Amino acid sequence: MKNRFLERGNSGGCSIHGRKHNKCVIFPVEVNVVAEAIDRINMTWIVRAKVAETDLIIQVGDSNFHVHKLAMVSRSAYLNRLVFQERNNNLQNSISTILLHSLPGGAETFELILKFCYGWKIDLTPTNIAPIYSAAKFLEMNNEMEQGNLISKTETFLTYLLLLSSSWKDIFTIFKSCEETVSSWAKELHILRSGIENLIIRLPPEQESSLPCNFLLHLLKFGNSVRADSELLAGVEERVADKLEVCRVSDLLVQKSTNRSTTLYDVGIVAKVLETYVSCAKRNPAATLLVVGRLIDEYLTVVSRDSRLPVKSFLSVAEALPDSARICHDNLYRAIDFYLKVTENKLTPSSYLAREPADDRRKATAVE
Repeated sequence: MKNRFLERGNSGGCSIHGRKHNKCVIFPVEVNVVAEAIDRINMTWIVRAKVAETDLIIQVGDSNFHVHKLAMVSRSAYLNRLVFQERNNNLQNSISTILLHSLPGGAETFELILKFCYGWKIDLTPTNIAPIYSAAKFLEMNNEMEQGNLISKTETFLTYLLLLSSSWKDIFTIFKSCEETVSSWAKELHILRSGIENLIIRLPPEQESSLPCNFLLHLLKFGNSVRADSELLAGVEERVADKLEVCRVSDLLVQKSTNRSTTLYDVGIVAKVLETYVSCAKRNPAATLLVVGRLIDEYLTVVSRDSRLPVKSFLSVAEALPDSARICHDNLYRAIDFYLKVTENKLTPSSYLAREPADDRRKATAVE
């Protein structure tokens, strides 16, 4: 199936070669300028070609790319417009300068695009496919400019990975790259939505049961961020709930954001999964609530060290389980103590302990 799918892409001008399970080597069908070398000096790239000296500088963040107008504008409608405007504004200057500070993927991705425009082969992988595809869309590198342009090639491989690949690890890698480098573009291009909605539907039962809890929680996180189908997300929550009794604390740790102003871990999705678990446990006499109770108290001990964790989020997890999930509350008290220390008394123990029997501590000690 893999080869037939990629061959169909080739018939549409998508020249994909050297393909493996999760890798494609692509190159343009025709080029106007072939680069003999691309030299890098610190944050500056200079393209060497026989035709002429470079006549265009493209700034991507702090990086400068000295390139040939013909090579770039023949493949990018966006650059074509900018070069035309720059030429009209600076008639006496033969070298134009263009700023691309908001390019998805930044300088690292643009370097690969540069190689493609000059006829060099580039490797597409689950790690770089989303940034390159997003950048190609940003630069408007469509087939109206040149047949077999970058949008069509990257779109073919991305579709293959999201819809036909049997590797959930590749899909997870794509999700992570979207989150880290091209989050806004990934949402606009529905990369995450299509991947999520085809993964919960496409995977056979034997593969579905092998999906790690941490992967499913990340799937929930990404799905919520792009507002994926609510029924599909509810199904993912049930799958995680089914695995809770065999999970470790590390399985529940999902980093929320690299932004220092937000909490370190996404506690909200764990609280939602706990709600689902408790609901299912009421109908399942074989449910081992005590196992999940110990797991959640250990989880709270870890996340309580985050000083940015809101009181409401902490309590949403601490209070999610019924009393029968804990014989002894010592581990929970320990988590509360950690939280009190790092949050400077934003939470009072009575906010949780008010619902406990007055002699709970003595009873817990006796059990121990």
